[in-house]
Order: sequence, then structure tokens, then C-alpha cells
Amino acid sequence: MPSVEQRRSHGRKKPRSKTYSGCWTCRARKVKCGEEKPSCRRCSVASLVCQGYNVKLVWGPDDGDDRRNLVARRSTLDGHEHLRPVLSHRFLQSALNQIDACKADASLQVGPFSVFAASPLTENEDRVVGGAGPVQFVDPGNAPDTDEDELESVSPPDVSWIDTPDPSLLDEEDDIATNEIEIATDEIALNEHVTPDGAATNSAIGLKQQIIPHLPLYLSSSSPDERQLLRFWITDLSGMMIPTPRKDNPFQTIFIPLALSASQDPDLGSGHAALLHAIYAVSAFNRAQVSETKEHFLAVGTKHHQKSMQYLRRNLTQTGESQREALLATIIAMSSIEVIRGTSSTWRIHLTGGRTWLQAICAQGWANKYSANTLQQIFLCIEALNSRHRRSAGAQDPQVPADPLMIEGGSPVEYTWTEYILDKVFGITEGIFNSLLRINQLSRRGAPAPSNELDELEQQIKLSDPDALVPEVGEEYDQLTQHHACAFYNACLIHFHRTLKRTAPARLQRLVRRSLYHLGEINRLESDKNVCGLLWPLFITACEVDVSSKLRHTCIRLFDKGHLLGIGNMCSAANVVLEVWQRRDEDQLGVDITWQDVMDDLGIDILLT
Repeated sequence: MPSVEQRRSHGRKKPRSKTYSGCWTCRARKVKCGEEKPSCRRCSVASLVCQGYNVKLVWGPDDGDDRRNLVARRSTLDGHEHLRPVLSHRFLQSALNQIDACKADASLQVGPFSVFAASPLTENEDRVVGGAGPVQFVDPGNAPDTDEDELESVSPPDVSWIDTPDPSLLDEEDDIATNEIEIATDEIALNEHVTPDGAATNSAIGLKQQIIPHLPLYLSSSSPDERQLLRFWITDLSGMMIPTPRKDNPFQTIFIPLALSASQDPDLGSGHAALLHAIYAVSAFNRAQVSETKEHFLAVGTKHHQKSMQYLRRNLTQTGESQREALLATIIAMSSIEVIRGTSSTWRIHLTGGRTWLQAICAQGWANKYSANTLQQIFLCIEALNSRHRRSAGAQDPQVPADPLMIEGGSPVEYTWTEYILDKVFGITEGIFNSLLRINQLSRRGAPAPSNELDELEQQIKLSDPDALVPEVGEEYDQLTQHHACAFYNACLIHFHRTLKRTAPARLQRLVRRSLYHLGEINRLESDKNVCGLLWPLFITACEVDVSSKLRHTCIRLFDKGHLLGIGNMCSAANVVLEVWQRRDEDQLGVDITWQDVMDDLGIDILLT
């Protein structure tokens, strides 16, 4: 069988005019059409009436017609409609079930499909319908061979609700990117739960309705490079933003609809546009980490990063709910740029500014909606995992604002989640998350914490042991989530002992071994998935591996995925771990060497996620 390249080469040997997808006037004249709308340029120059691009109808052949004439009656869609999104089988089946159950005297709309109430036919209408042959869609150009019965039974989908760029104007790679954007967004939107009666959940239909209306304008207004970067985010990078392959990945289900809304926002520099350019920047910087054309992607990423920053600053005073969600998602994405690049330049600025902004809008009772609640928890999780690094436990940096989750008296501000989601998204149980906040609070004090407070906190952490709370799991998906929860639990205990109790690493090796076991299982389970476990538990654990445990070689290999996936902070974190080990091995005075000290000495500040 000839290869794809050979078939393409064979097809190019017979060039022919583009007379099968232009306006009907150019098709009849058998000349190439530029397909300008509403009237093509060739017809205008020739002073002819352009008959447009609408699909024509023709009555089917009577019995006895020459089958060779069917070639002229075969159906193809206009070139602009070939790139329309493909609906999943589950969605179509659900829609058909609902339509079939609809009464004849009622109207119904399901997604892009509609049925109307039936009305009795008049005598003339009945005679017309009875005497006419089947209606067919006809294209005078070439088309693949199709049986006559199939032609007569095909009912075309309604494609008037979507318009896409002319494929002839796109190169092959961009054509692929456009198709994948449409297909990928369709798959994300249609991963719905189907109830026994076949009806899709309202949330899946709502998400579908959020995505599809924005695609035509986005595809017509974006550049080829931008479409490829968004495609990369949809198909690859968004999956790596969380450690488990969830269908409700917020970096897809929340970020993508918000970003695509920029195409219909009258303000070209809106918060939605800030998020869209932030996504472009993250994708470009990640491509730069693994691509041979690194300089090109760095330049593209820098351009979009600057645009996103410009739009972000301009819209921080916006009060619209959707704008606020887009702005918070932008702040999260901008912080993620430092995760990809592995640098330590601006992520603390984003977290500090985002913290102040979030505190102000939360005071107005903002985060009641699911998406707003989810984005807020993701931001606060990033902040909790990156408490200010200090050389001494009691040193308060005067340039760092007080934690907004803590009141002046030192007690945590009570925060009621509408729904806690970090356990599902990142594998951090609510008890461990609250314990991390408490560790951060106590480490900011000007004096060591009383022993009774430390004992109380340690007991609180131990009561959150996932192995005790969830003793049995079944599916592989649940196993991955469970191992993440256990790794965070052990890393939290290690962090507590090293940060507040100053426990020597040699006394923590049992916890280190337990944590490394779960981290190894995570690495095994995620090997064939487009996910990436969080860095924080791995880094906290790795820094405390003692030379006598003989686990260092196994441990440092867990950072290798940073090179493979283009995640720069994992590579930088591995260098810090190696430096910590080297200093401890060379120490002869019993100095307590911490990773915070090493980062300060090296002048780096890694965003741990």
C-alpha cells in the first residue's frame, strides 16, 4: 500500500482549478474562485452576479436514470464547513433520545438540534410531498464514490451557526491545529455523565454552550501561531497542570471558556484577553524548554507575557464576575510561567498582588460560584506551598504583607469553602491544607511557638493521615489520588518537624521512606498519562534524604520528568537538592543546613507547586 507521502505526491501530479468549493457562478464557469464573501472578487471584476455559496438542492433521479449522472449530484459541504466541531456519539445519542421522547405537538431544542411542533398537511402539500423524489445536496465538483441509497438517505447537519477560516489560507500545520482545537474543546465539553434515561447533565451542556459560540470568532481573528499555542494548551499542557487525569480539570473546564470569551469581548484588552495571552505565554515557554527552536518560542512567549501583564494591570478594578474569574485565572497562569521557566523573577510579585486583590474582592462575598471558588482555592494552595523562605524561623520579612488568612491576633481567619476541591484536583486533603496554613502562621511569629501549640498541631496533622481515613481504594484513578494525598501527608509532617521543631534529618528517615514510596508509586502510575505530580512533596522529602539511607539515587531520578516535560522548576529544584546533600555531607561542625539557606546562598527562589 502506498504511503501517505506517496499518495499526496500522486495527488499533486494532477493540478486542477478550484471549481468545487467556490461560489456557484465560478463553479458554472469552471474557474477558480477566491471565495470572498458575500460576493467573490472574480465575479465583481467580471461584472457578474455572484450566486453565493449556499448549498443547492436538486430532486433525486427517477428510476432508470443513468447512474453516471449521479456524479454531478453527489453531496459535499462548502469548504468553510469542513472544520466544524465533531459531536461525540454520547451527546448525539442523548440528543436523539430527548428528541424521540418529545411529543408531536411540542417544540424542543437540544444543543444545535431543534424539532418543531407538527402541523397537518394541506391537500396540495400532501400531493407535492408524495410526488417529489428525495431531496439531495449537490456539488458539481468531484466527490468520493458513494452508493445511491446512501446519497438519498443523507440529511445534512445545520452548519449555519458556525463559520471557520478558509482552509486554503492555512498551511498544513495550522489546519491541523484548527481541527484539533475544535475537536479537543468538543471532547472536553462532552465528557458528560449520562443518566440511565440518556439525558446529559446540565453542566456538560452548559460547558458545551460556553465553548462553541466563541470558536468561529476566535478561529477567524487569531493567528496561526496563536492557534497552535492554544491547541498545545488544550491537548498537552493543561493536563500537566494537575497531578491526576480528571475530566473536570479546571485548567480546561474553567480556563478555556474564559479565555475564548476574549474573542467576543468588545474590549480587546479585557481580563479575558489577559488570560488568553497568559495561556499563549505559558505554552510558548514550555515549548521553548523542549524545542530545538528555543529562541523563537522564547520571543513569542515574551511578547504574549507582556501583553497579558498590560491587560492584567488595566483590568484589576473591574467588578464583573466573569472578568474577576478571568483575572484570577490570569494571575495563576502568570505564576505558572515561573514554574515552566524555572526562574525566580516575578512569581512572588504575582502572589503578593493577587493576595491583596483577592482579599478585597472576597470581602464582597465573591467566591460563591463553583468556578470562582475553585480558582480561589488553587491560588491559596499555591500561596500556602510557597510561604516566605527565611534563614531563621522567627524572622519576619518587613516587605512581605501579613497573610490575609490570618488576623492580627495570630489566629487563622475562618474561611468556609462552598466546596473543597483541592483533594480531588491536587490530592491535598482539607486537614493537611489547614495544617500547612497553621505551619506558615507559626513560622512567621517573632518568637518560637509554645510546645503545647506544636503538640496540638502535630496531633492535628496525624489525624489527617489518608491511609487511616481511606484504607481501601479500587480503581487506578483512585490509587493515584490516594498516593498524592499520602505523599502530601508525609511531606507535611517532615516540613513541620524541620521548620518548627528543627528535628534533625536523621530522625526523620522513616517518614522520608514512607513519602518516597508513595512518590515512586505516583511516578509509576503517571508514566503513561499526560499528568505531572506536584513538586512540593517531592522537594520537601528529597531535601531530607540522609546519606545513610541509600535512597538518594532513586530519589533524584524522580526529578527527571522535569527535563522530559519542559518544567523548569523541577530541574532547578533538583539542583537545590543536590547542593543540600553536598553541604551536609561536607559538614563537620553539625550545622543545621536547610534548603531555605541554600536557596538564599544561591540567590534563587523557586515556585514550589
